[in-house]
Amino acid sequence: MESSDYFFDTYALVELFEENQSFSPYRDARMFLIDLNLFEMHHYLLKRGLRRDAALILDQLFPFIMPLTKEDIALAAELKLALKQLSPADCLGYVVAQRLGVKFLTGDRAFQGMKDVEWVR
Repeated sequence: MESSDYFFDTYALVELFEENQSFSPYRDARMFLIDLNLFEMHHYLLKRGLRRDAALILDQLFPFIMPLTKEDIALAAELKLALKQLSPADCLGYVVAQRLGVKFLTGDRAFQGMKDVEWVR
């Protein structure tokens, strides 16, 4: 994978949508995510009353979803046991990022200092 390849967690997706300038360098990065990230993003937009944006984002981001493997699920469950503060979606995403050999892009403080994480303020 190239250095411009990232797994975008939901935090990163929201910050890009909200045009947080700290995340603007990643706007053209090659994106990977899982279905749970897209679900969380869609839900976030619906809660804000942004149905049109939610539908558009769903269509735009759906092709970037990576399928889960049995190994991903097992490793993510182990990670969740070890790091209880992480959400199941974050655990799965982090494991998928490692499998793909890309950095996990987030601003979630729970990931600060973790291996292969691109943590953005």
